[in-house]
Amino acid sequence: TPRLMAAASLVTPGAAVADIGTDHALLPAYLTAAGICPRAVATDLRTGPLSRARETVERFGLSDKVRLVLCDGLDGVSPGDASELVICGMGGELIADILSRAAWVRDGRHALVLSPMTGIDRLRAWLFQNGFAAERETLADEGGHIYYAMRMAPGGVGPYEPHELFFGRKLARDDLGREYLSRLIRRFEHIAAAAGASRREQDRERAKDADIILRGLRRIRHEGEDADVL
Repeated sequence: TPRLMAAASLVTPGAAVADIGTDHALLPAYLTAAGICPRAVATDLRTGPLSRARETVERFGLSDKVRLVLCDGLDGVSPGDASELVICGMGGELIADILSRAAWVRDGRHALVLSPMTGIDRLRAWLFQNGFAAERETLADEGGHIYYAMRMAPGGVGPYEPHELFFGRKLARDDLGREYLSRLIRRFEHIAAAAGASRREQDRERAKDADIILRGLRRIRHEGEDADVL
Protein backbone atom coordinates (compact mmCIF):
# COMPACT_ATOMS: atom_id res chain seq x y z
CA THR A 1 0.00 0.00 0.00
CA PRO A 2 1.15 3.61 -0.40
CA ARG A 3 1.36 3.99 3.39
CA LEU A 4 3.67 0.99 3.81
CA MET A 5 5.73 1.95 0.77
CA ALA A 6 6.29 5.38 2.30
CA ALA A 7 7.67 3.73 5.42
CA ALA A 8 9.75 1.28 3.37
CA SER A 9 11.33 4.18 1.48
CA LEU A 10 12.79 5.46 4.76
CA VAL A 11 14.59 2.22 5.65
CA THR A 12 18.33 2.14 4.96
CA PRO A 13 19.34 -0.50 2.39
CA GLY A 14 21.41 -3.19 4.07
CA ALA A 15 20.00 -2.55 7.54
CA ALA A 16 18.52 -5.24 9.74
CA VAL A 17 15.02 -4.18 10.78
CA ALA A 18 12.45 -5.02 13.43
CA ASP A 19 8.83 -4.40 12.48
CA ILE A 20 6.79 -3.94 15.64
CA GLY A 21 3.09 -4.77 15.38
CA THR A 22 3.71 -6.40 12.03
CA ASP A 23 0.18 -7.78 11.43
CA HIS A 24 0.49 -9.53 8.03
CA ALA A 25 4.28 -8.97 7.91
CA LEU A 26 3.91 -7.25 4.55
CA LEU A 27 6.61 -4.67 5.28
CA PRO A 28 9.40 -7.05 6.40
CA ALA A 29 8.44 -9.46 3.62
CA TYR A 30 8.81 -6.71 1.04
CA LEU A 31 12.08 -5.41 2.47
CA THR A 32 13.73 -8.84 2.53
CA ALA A 33 12.25 -10.20 -0.71
CA ALA A 34 13.35 -7.07 -2.58
CA GLY A 35 16.87 -7.40 -1.18
CA ILE A 36 16.65 -4.07 0.66
CA CYS A 37 17.28 -5.69 4.04
CA PRO A 38 19.16 -8.95 4.67
CA ARG A 39 17.00 -9.96 7.65
CA ALA A 40 14.11 -8.79 9.76
CA VAL A 41 12.29 -9.47 13.00
CA ALA A 42 8.50 -9.22 12.88
CA THR A 43 6.61 -8.98 16.16
CA ASP A 44 2.98 -8.86 17.18
CA LEU A 45 1.09 -8.94 20.44
CA ARG A 46 -1.60 -11.36 19.28
CA THR A 47 -1.47 -14.90 17.91
CA GLY A 48 -3.96 -14.17 15.09
CA PRO A 49 -1.90 -11.49 13.33
CA LEU A 50 1.29 -13.46 13.90
CA SER A 51 -0.32 -16.49 12.26
CA ARG A 52 -1.15 -14.34 9.23
CA ALA A 53 2.41 -13.03 9.28
CA ARG A 54 3.69 -16.61 9.18
CA GLU A 55 1.52 -17.32 6.14
CA THR A 56 3.04 -14.34 4.34
CA VAL A 57 6.59 -15.30 5.23
CA GLU A 58 6.13 -18.92 4.18
CA ARG A 59 4.28 -18.04 0.97
CA PHE A 60 7.25 -16.02 -0.26
CA GLY A 61 9.90 -18.42 1.04
CA LEU A 62 11.33 -15.97 3.57
CA SER A 63 11.43 -18.12 6.69
CA ASP A 64 15.23 -17.92 6.77
CA LYS A 65 15.15 -14.12 6.61
CA VAL A 66 12.16 -13.07 8.73
CA ARG A 67 11.95 -14.20 12.36
CA LEU A 68 8.52 -14.02 13.97
CA VAL A 69 8.15 -13.13 17.65
CA LEU A 70 5.01 -13.09 19.81
CA CYS A 71 5.54 -10.25 22.27
CA ASP A 72 4.26 -6.94 23.59
CA GLY A 73 6.01 -4.08 21.82
CA LEU A 74 9.78 -4.47 22.04
CA ASP A 75 9.72 -6.96 24.93
CA GLY A 76 10.90 -9.80 22.67
CA VAL A 77 13.46 -7.75 20.73
CA SER A 78 17.07 -7.27 21.83
CA PRO A 79 19.34 -4.36 20.84
CA GLY A 80 21.37 -6.59 18.52
CA ASP A 81 18.38 -7.87 16.56
CA ALA A 82 18.08 -4.78 14.39
CA SER A 83 19.67 -1.41 13.74
CA GLU A 84 16.38 0.13 12.61
CA LEU A 85 12.99 -0.18 14.28
CA VAL A 86 9.79 0.23 12.30
CA ILE A 87 6.40 0.92 13.89
CA CYS A 88 3.43 1.70 11.66
CA GLY A 89 -0.32 1.79 12.02
CA MET A 90 -0.60 2.66 15.72
CA GLY A 91 -1.49 5.80 17.60
CA GLY A 92 1.36 8.15 18.41
CA GLU A 93 0.91 7.79 22.16
CA LEU A 94 1.07 4.01 21.94
CA ILE A 95 4.23 4.18 19.82
CA ALA A 96 5.84 6.52 22.35
CA ASP A 97 4.85 4.15 25.16
CA ILE A 98 6.39 1.16 23.35
CA LEU A 99 9.62 3.06 22.76
CA SER A 100 9.79 4.39 26.32
CA ARG A 101 9.56 0.87 27.78
CA ALA A 102 12.80 -0.19 26.05
CA ALA A 103 15.60 1.97 27.43
CA TRP A 104 18.08 0.65 24.86
CA VAL A 105 16.14 2.44 22.10
CA ARG A 106 17.83 5.63 23.29
CA ASP A 107 21.37 4.20 23.23
CA GLY A 108 22.29 6.21 20.14
CA ARG A 109 22.61 3.15 17.87
CA HIS A 110 19.08 2.73 16.54
CA ALA A 111 17.13 4.67 13.93
CA LEU A 112 13.34 4.72 13.99
CA VAL A 113 10.92 4.60 11.07
CA LEU A 114 7.49 5.57 12.34
CA SER A 115 4.09 6.13 10.77
CA PRO A 116 1.50 7.04 13.44
CA MET A 117 -2.20 6.97 12.64
CA THR A 118 -3.03 9.63 15.25
CA GLY A 119 -1.28 11.73 17.89
CA ILE A 120 1.70 12.68 15.76
CA ASP A 121 2.33 15.75 17.92
CA ARG A 122 2.62 13.72 21.13
CA LEU A 123 4.91 11.21 19.46
CA ARG A 124 7.18 13.87 17.98
CA ALA A 125 7.33 15.66 21.33
CA TRP A 126 8.53 12.44 22.98
CA LEU A 127 11.10 11.89 20.23
CA PHE A 128 12.51 15.40 20.50
CA GLN A 129 12.64 15.20 24.29
CA ASN A 130 14.53 11.91 24.07
CA GLY A 131 17.25 13.06 21.70
CA PHE A 132 15.91 12.07 18.28
CA ALA A 133 16.03 14.32 15.24
CA ALA A 134 14.15 13.97 11.96
CA GLU A 135 16.36 12.80 9.08
CA ARG A 136 13.64 12.35 6.48
CA GLU A 137 9.88 12.78 6.42
CA THR A 138 7.36 11.86 3.77
CA LEU A 139 3.63 11.58 3.09
CA ALA A 140 1.42 9.05 1.34
CA ASP A 141 -2.10 9.42 -0.01
CA GLU A 142 -4.15 6.29 0.50
CA GLY A 143 -7.88 6.40 -0.07
CA GLY A 144 -8.00 10.16 0.37
CA HIS A 145 -6.30 10.01 3.75
CA ILE A 146 -2.81 11.46 4.03
CA TYR A 147 -0.40 9.40 6.12
CA TYR A 148 2.78 10.74 7.69
CA ALA A 149 5.99 8.69 7.85
CA MET A 150 9.25 9.82 9.40
CA ARG A 151 12.76 8.58 9.91
CA MET A 152 14.13 9.66 13.27
CA ALA A 153 17.75 9.18 14.29
CA PRO A 154 19.74 9.92 17.43
CA GLY A 155 21.25 13.38 17.35
CA GLY A 156 21.12 16.81 18.83
CA VAL A 157 17.79 18.53 18.45
CA GLY A 158 17.71 22.31 18.50
CA PRO A 159 14.77 24.38 19.67
CA TYR A 160 11.59 23.54 17.83
CA GLU A 161 8.36 25.47 17.49
CA PRO A 162 4.90 24.07 18.39
CA HIS A 163 3.79 23.79 14.76
CA GLU A 164 6.78 21.55 14.00
CA LEU A 165 5.14 18.81 16.04
CA PHE A 166 2.61 18.58 13.20
CA PHE A 167 4.59 19.63 10.09
CA GLY A 168 8.30 18.90 10.31
CA ARG A 169 11.21 20.78 8.80
CA LYS A 170 12.14 17.82 6.60
CA LEU A 171 8.72 17.45 4.99
CA ALA A 172 8.59 18.18 1.26
CA ARG A 173 6.55 21.16 0.06
CA ASP A 174 5.25 19.30 -2.99
CA ASP A 175 1.57 19.04 -3.97
CA LEU A 176 0.82 16.43 -1.31
CA GLY A 177 2.75 18.40 1.29
CA ARG A 178 0.79 21.54 0.46
CA GLU A 179 -2.49 19.65 0.69
CA TYR A 180 -1.51 18.21 4.06
CA LEU A 181 -0.53 21.69 5.24
CA SER A 182 -3.87 23.11 4.09
CA ARG A 183 -5.74 20.41 5.99
CA LEU A 184 -3.76 21.17 9.13
CA ILE A 185 -4.50 24.88 8.82
CA ARG A 186 -8.23 24.23 8.41
CA ARG A 187 -8.15 21.91 11.41
CA PHE A 188 -6.55 24.47 13.69
CA GLU A 189 -8.73 27.28 12.38
CA HIS A 190 -11.72 25.21 13.50
CA ILE A 191 -10.15 24.46 16.89
CA ALA A 192 -9.26 28.11 17.47
CA ALA A 193 -12.73 29.33 16.51
CA ALA A 194 -14.61 26.73 18.56
CA ALA A 195 -12.44 27.05 21.64
CA GLY A 196 -12.27 30.84 21.40
CA ALA A 197 -16.05 31.08 21.54
CA SER A 198 -16.17 29.23 24.84
CA ARG A 199 -16.25 30.94 28.23
CA ARG A 200 -14.22 28.22 29.91
CA GLU A 201 -10.68 29.20 30.83
CA GLN A 202 -9.39 25.81 29.66
CA ASP A 203 -10.91 26.34 26.22
CA ARG A 204 -9.51 29.87 25.94
CA GLU A 205 -6.04 28.47 26.65
CA ARG A 206 -6.62 25.85 23.99
CA ALA A 207 -7.55 28.61 21.54
CA LYS A 208 -4.31 30.45 22.34
CA ASP A 209 -2.29 27.28 21.71
CA ALA A 210 -4.12 26.73 18.41
CA ASP A 211 -3.40 30.31 17.36
CA ILE A 212 0.33 29.82 18.01
CA ILE A 213 0.36 26.66 15.88
CA LEU A 214 -1.68 28.39 13.17
CA ARG A 215 0.82 31.24 12.91
CA GLY A 216 3.63 28.75 12.35
CA LEU A 217 1.70 26.74 9.76
CA ARG A 218 0.65 29.87 7.90
CA ARG A 219 4.26 31.04 7.86
CA ILE A 220 5.27 27.77 6.21
CA ARG A 221 2.52 28.23 3.61
CA HIS A 222 3.62 31.81 2.96
CA GLU A 223 7.25 30.74 2.54
CA GLY A 224 6.15 28.10 0.05
CA GLU A 225 4.14 30.63 -1.94
CA ASP A 226 7.17 32.94 -2.07
CA ALA A 227 9.33 30.06 -3.30
CA ASP A 228 6.82 29.27 -6.06
CA VAL A 229 6.97 32.88 -7.25
CA LEU A 230 10.76 32.86 -7.30
